[in-house]
Amino acid sequence: MQYNYKYKIIKSNRQSISVTVLLNNEVIVRAPKSFVKQQIDNFMMQKDAWIKKIIKNNNKFRIKPLEIIQGEKIHYLGQVLCLKLITDSSKKKLSIMLEGSSLKIVGSKENMLPDIVKKELKKWFVNRAKDIIIDRVHVHAENMNLSYNQVRIKTLKSRWGSCSNLKNLNFNWVLMMCPMAVLDYVVIHELAHLVHMNHSSKFWDLVEDYCPDYKKHIEWLKVNQGIIYLF
Repeated sequence: MQYNYKYKIIKSNRQSISVTVLLNNEVIVRAPKSFVKQQIDNFMMQKDAWIKKIIKNNNKFRIKPLEIIQGEKIHYLGQVLCLKLITDSSKKKLSIMLEGSSLKIVGSKENMLPDIVKKELKKWFVNRAKDIIIDRVHVHAENMNLSYNQVRIKTLKSRWGSCSNLKNLNFNWVLMMCPMAVLDYVVIHELAHLVHMNHSSKFWDLVEDYCPDYKKHIEWLKVNQGIIYLF
């Protein structure tokens, strides 16, 4: 059977087969080492309609890649900022400054190339995420009377955050492009996993106790999920 999408097969010691569709429409099949091609093909035939539905949904909410041009808009904690590009031949290193509703980027012609600017913009967001997200984790954990181990800021392919059995919390730096209330919801969501490592009714009850509008924030994340692939 021919598919109009490519998929990657990962084999391991697992007992069952599963398929995941990432937000960039990458399809990943995880299967036991013993599975042969025919078994995987049969599974993919069963999942074909579901996979196409997810890909269609992803495309519906896709956000165009960021362009490094004068006046390009970028979100920062719910605020819409405009890129302000300034060429200064005396600047050996690119600098980024938040000025009102502008994100001022100053650099020489050589380091104002789009790839370089995007790399530095990512660093700028990551550095602020390390301050702001970690602070919000501390605030909400104290309010929820919960303790955690480490907090890491990462580039996550298809998640806003995660919580491990070791009580380590991971957060996607692109949360800095979400409204603060949405960021707070994600923090509360992952902290709630310290109590319930599942999405049971008890888990959602705990989330609602500390974030009554969580359903609204889930919808925002769904509609704007494409920002994970903005850079």
